[in-house]
Amino acid sequence: MFHSIRFWRNYGIIVSFLLLLSLLFQSGQIFEAVPSFEEEIIWKTYPFPNEHFQIAFPSTTSIQPIPVGGEVLYNLRFVDGKGRFHGLIQRWKIEDLQKFVTEAKIHGEGLLSYNIKNYGKNDMSGILLEYEQQTPSGEVIAARDLFLRSKNKGEVYRIAFFVPKQAEKPWHKTVFDTMVSTFKPI
Repeated sequence: MFHSIRFWRNYGIIVSFLLLLSLLFQSGQIFEAVPSFEEEIIWKTYPFPNEHFQIAFPSTTSIQPIPVGGEVLYNLRFVDGKGRFHGLIQRWKIEDLQKFVTEAKIHGEGLLSYNIKNYGKNDMSGILLEYEQQTPSGEVIAARDLFLRSKNKGEVYRIAFFVPKQAEKPWHKTVFDTMVSTFKPI
């Protein structure tokens, strides 16, 4: 029994598509084009005894202390090895956190959206800021900034997490939330 020309044409298109898809999967191009954390994330906990805290990062993350000054008492930069997110862990000298957050909003250049929430978990309280900000180069950054009150009066820990808005995925929030849940004063 012979099939029509239309059948063979459609069959050829399907086989060609499957072959192309197979080649893309083998080369890894599909996975590189759509980075995700759908694979299991391996977390590594870093203690910072001189700063009296510990926190976990995905194992693909590099960390680097950076110079401090002014109200910032400690400054640690983290960057995902594949460039999917970056941020800061800091300790600040801030007497009035609510006033600080209000003034930051007033002076924040390029703010496109801004949401303030009270935060409280694991015997820690603070303020969570979620905002979008346009950089001078025109890029829009989605940010989560958590300020946690320290046991030392007048000191606040900051966990800041930044992602290019066009690349933001639901798993970014999961990574931030997990980092926050692993943050512990020691």
